Amino acid sequence: MKTYNQWEESEKDFHDFIEPMGEIDEELYLYFGEVVAPKYCANGLIQCGEAWEKKDGVYWYESFMKVGEKYYYIGILPEFKQ
Repeated sequence: MKTYNQWEESEKDFHDFIEPMGEIDEELYLYFGEVVAPKYCANGLIQCGEAWEKKDGVYWYESFMKVGEKYYYIGILPEFKQ
């Protein structure tokens, strides 16, 4: 599991610090859900920040998921809509 403190201490860009589908701690999950402006937030799924790209009219965002009591960075995914 990767933690917020490990990320800060590494001084790396987030994408150099973790691979998609990596487990993260709650603090890192909340950082992206509360400090970085969320684009979508529902049912444990958070998409946040500026879009990484736009493909065929669809924006792609950093995505995080809470499953049970665990948290994951799930990668850069197409935008979710309710």
